[in-house]
Amino acid sequence: MGKYVGSVASLWFLLCAGLSFADPSAADLALVDKYKDVVFSAGTAAPDQVDGDWKGYRLPDSTFLWVNKDGYKEAHTADHVKVEIYSKDGAEIERDFELPSGRTCQVLPQKPVAWGLVKEPAPGFSLPVLGSSSTMSLADLKGKVVLLDFWASWCQPCMHSLPSTQAMFEKYKARGLVVLGINIEGDPQRAGAAAKGLGLTFPVLMAQPDDKGQYNWTSRQIADFKVHWIPYMFLIDKDGVVQSADEVKDKDVEALLGNG
Repeated sequence: MGKYVGSVASLWFLLCAGLSFADPSAADLALVDKYKDVVFSAGTAAPDQVDGDWKGYRLPDSTFLWVNKDGYKEAHTADHVKVEIYSKDGAEIERDFELPSGRTCQVLPQKPVAWGLVKEPAPGFSLPVLGSSSTMSLADLKGKVVLLDFWASWCQPCMHSLPSTQAMFEKYKARGLVVLGINIEGDPQRAGAAAKGLGLTFPVLMAQPDDKGQYNWTSRQIADFKVHWIPYMFLIDKDGVVQSADEVKDKDVEALLGNG
């Protein structure tokens, strides 16, 4: 996975509490209902592919199933639904969906479906810029394509992925892509040292603390954006709507930038 996860199951529903989003389509609901209880298993079949700790299987219904040695499963169905399944002590604890519409949701045992931010307006913020006395507001970037990268200096996967974010910034900045790092740890000295060491030239914003003055997994923007692991990205279109989340690829950026 290459992500730093923080109490995934309990955190997700803490962050979703009290939030209201647009209703998913009937097609989205039908796909979630179709796959929320499916048992994805290759049985005793030999894997079609092996990649390190991963084994890949082509199932009879054309689903391709990746299984990690730690029990994590990732199913790619014939309906173009991606289902990620997390288990603990042999029991499933979480099932995450990425649907063809771009919407995402999570299903936990005996809990209602929790829908993600994709296809929703991005939560607003006005945050201090690291190493500066200025602030940046998301509202002021309306009309721009914006990439947000949530990170912390203590997160090693973040340190490995940030150079790729820097490369994306350099590749697309002339075409108008705005890249912002959102550091969640509340320590400008550590964040600044990490940014300098990695040679980051895009702005890094410092997330706000929660109501108790705490940072990291309870930072205000972690809650607002419903981030449940880092590194985590959001790609926001010119109208301020989230179009991609988690891992943002060049093709996603190209689609939003167009020829402008």
